[in-house]
Amino acid sequence: MIDIEFVDVKRITYQTFPIQLAKDVKTATFDIQKQKHGKHSFAHCPGMINYAELGYIIPAWVDIHILANKAGVAHYIGSGHRGEKGYDSARDMDPTFLDGIVNLEDDIPAKALLFPSPWGIFSKENISALLLPAVYHSTFLDDLYVVPGVVDYHKFHTANFICMPKRRCEIHIKAGDPLLHVIPMWNKDMKAGYGPGEDSQVDLHLNQIPTQEKQYYRKYMQLKKKFDLEEMQK
Repeated sequence: MIDIEFVDVKRITYQTFPIQLAKDVKTATFDIQKQKHGKHSFAHCPGMINYAELGYIIPAWVDIHILANKAGVAHYIGSGHRGEKGYDSARDMDPTFLDGIVNLEDDIPAKALLFPSPWGIFSKENISALLLPAVYHSTFLDDLYVVPGVVDYHKFHTANFICMPKRRCEIHIKAGDPLLHVIPMWNKDMKAGYGPGEDSQVDLHLNQIPTQEKQYYRKYMQLKKKFDLEEMQK
């Protein structure tokens, strides 16, 4: 039984640049850390690798080009300025919704861009999803702010790529590059509390990893989170 569906409403993307399991997508840190340190240090931090492997990655469905300088912000999709057949070009948004969030540099003008996605997302009523920048997978986030959000995909099915250049830059996102990170979550009530720890809680917190065994958290403490993915037959 499928809980969340990624539906290619253009019917031109799912065979070439399909949705991917996040755990199957190499992080942007992997090759750099291997070359620089001889090992992938990222994987030794349980919180980071846990987050990187949650849910699904939406790859770029087309080449995205963005050029920003003080003269303005230019953008196009595809391999030429005429765009790419079948896909919608980006459209401008009123950038004031990002005032106070994005601090622009190099005197570039504020330019918020919406790149329409070919993917519609449909879910069960009790499932929503975080639609996030692919923080540990994308390589362009130093220069480009990507707008995150929570979407209730039971009734609203859009998953667009919304962004704003932060400084003078020239960005080329290749088709197939990790673009957005989708993390489904259950819709249910939750109540939190705060206060001083009891003795047993303090002791447990101070002695969470009692040995020097490597990757103790992953081996003995990490909860399994299973995400599956299959091509739907319709």
